[in-house]
Amino acid sequence: MKLAKYHSITPSVFWRYGLAWFMLVLFILLAWGTAVSVQASVPRQQSDSFSQLTAQAEQAGTVRVLVQLDMPFRPAGGLDDEQVVQAQQLEIDSVQENVLDELADTNTAVIAAFEYIPYLALELDAAALETLASLPQVVAIEEDIPVPPALSSSVPVIGADQAWASGYTGAGQTVAILDTGVDTGHAAFTTGGSRIVSQACYSTTNGAYSSTTVCPGGVEFSTAVGSGVDCTDAVGPSNSKAQSDCSHGTHVASIAAGDDGGSIVGVAPEANIIAIQIFSLFNSTSYCGGYSNCVLTFTSDQILALERVYELRDTYNIASVNMSLGGGQYFSACDSDSRKAAIDNLRSVGIATIIASGNNGYRDSLSAPGCISSAISVGATDDADNIASFSNVAPFLDLLAPGVSIYAAVPGGAGTKQGTSMATPHVTGAWALFKQAVPGASVDEALAAFQAGAVLVDDNRTSGVETDLARIQVPNAINSYVTGLTISATASEEFLLPGDLVTLALEVSNDTGTAASQVVLTAPQLDALTLQMGSLSGDAAVVNNEIVWTTGQTLNPGQSLSRSVTFVVKANATAGATTFTATAESSTMDEARQATAVLNINEVVGCGFSDGFESGTLSTAWETAVTEEGRVR
Repeated sequence: MKLAKYHSITPSVFWRYGLAWFMLVLFILLAWGTAVSVQASVPRQQSDSFSQLTAQAEQAGTVRVLVQLDMPFRPAGGLDDEQVVQAQQLEIDSVQENVLDELADTNTAVIAAFEYIPYLALELDAAALETLASLPQVVAIEEDIPVPPALSSSVPVIGADQAWASGYTGAGQTVAILDTGVDTGHAAFTTGGSRIVSQACYSTTNGAYSSTTVCPGGVEFSTAVGSGVDCTDAVGPSNSKAQSDCSHGTHVASIAAGDDGGSIVGVAPEANIIAIQIFSLFNSTSYCGGYSNCVLTFTSDQILALERVYELRDTYNIASVNMSLGGGQYFSACDSDSRKAAIDNLRSVGIATIIASGNNGYRDSLSAPGCISSAISVGATDDADNIASFSNVAPFLDLLAPGVSIYAAVPGGAGTKQGTSMATPHVTGAWALFKQAVPGASVDEALAAFQAGAVLVDDNRTSGVETDLARIQVPNAINSYVTGLTISATASEEFLLPGDLVTLALEVSNDTGTAASQVVLTAPQLDALTLQMGSLSGDAAVVNNEIVWTTGQTLNPGQSLSRSVTFVVKANATAGATTFTATAESSTMDEARQATAVLNINEVVGCGFSDGFESGTLSTAWETAVTEEGRVR
């Protein structure tokens, strides 16, 4: 990650890349062909938002902005190979430095030059802002706005305990919590050994905004062990409102993946955690809503954290990112938001960014960044599946989860909070359970499964209009994606002589998220003129002219069992096709599965046999077809 908080600008040296760099860039441009560059906007100096930025810079001396750069860009996970990914990163670096060269003689400080998306974070005065807006490489400029956090019975509501019983606890999965940091020594994260596998901090000291970093040691960014700790001690007891806010991240993390061995058990109690602290201390009544102090997070720090998660994608099996924060009101997708590019990068490699919808009680709109179309937006319900009074909902809201009176860990103890901030980590943890069950699922596939398996909720609040909003139900999501019990049938030999034995092997697999008990395999006997029963293996028996196996064992998710039966091909078997249908069912499942095998016996004339056998040979060809929608009850 490239990070240059408040570095002065110096002329670039692009030639250091040499011929290889230009060849890579040429390769990526040719490979993309029709890759779409970001569309140019109207002159920025003519917009109301630009006028507001200019006025702010003139009043405060400087303003923090995020700058979108004009270049072809695709999320890295959608690129063909690593060489193309590297070429894109070099092109991003080139355009960034080209812009910074143009600003070299202005009063501009570089907050961050992002490595994986074509954006810059800058602090600059009004004159430099005017220069920046005139550059052809610049598509859009937005303020680096600081936003606040979006402020034991809920786990069964979403069926997480049922998923645990099926073996899905989040083990092997990792969730990233971008928040006010985590009490890394809390029993909710250390019982049985620490599950906090990585930490980072991105926080800002800026006099114009009355903000101070809360990273350990007073630095503004760190990925050291201990850097993701909650900000309680950093803000100190004199900042009581901010200190209270600093419990937010611990509470969120424990909802998603906490387990103290007692009363605090999150949705994915065995998932690992990446703790990233992204908030800063503000001492300003104008930013803190009348309070003298609070914690807020700059958009640039959020993007740096998202890029950090992307960097760790090959180190951990990261299922999801939690962002319980936001502000503003959007009646449709806010895809011009600078965070979208970083969210798209994560989505392209299978990592969902799950974001609170906001706590303004809107019936028709969401806060940012939850309004970004590639994010997973989450609203809140109570335990009775009523939309929470404070929750934002909209036609483009993705999911709902419990967010009222949620008991979870806080630094040094436990407490109850409510908000879409609390609903969001329910989905973050549920995503880890789903990815454990279906590791290869994309974000699109997982979202479709959660929506297909959801409990549908109407907004019955005053002036509420939305219907059939999707409140997550974890077992349903898992089971809606997988195929259930599957069964296959294969023969031991393809070519047989009369009198030879043929063994039919049956295998049934449990591809659901629910344990199957007392699995029963049944099949009618084959044509008596063709085959005779030779022996039945295992616990098979003939009941009412059917072969029946009752396993007497529980078949857990992902497990398989095999049974076989042996037949003799009769000497006088009639040529032709005989159909054999096997059925697998379980006492704990509503649906049975079938597999059909066809035995083709072909007579070949001209080969003589002695010992009383008829002239000819017999061959078998088993053709298996699994009937995915075969319901037998």
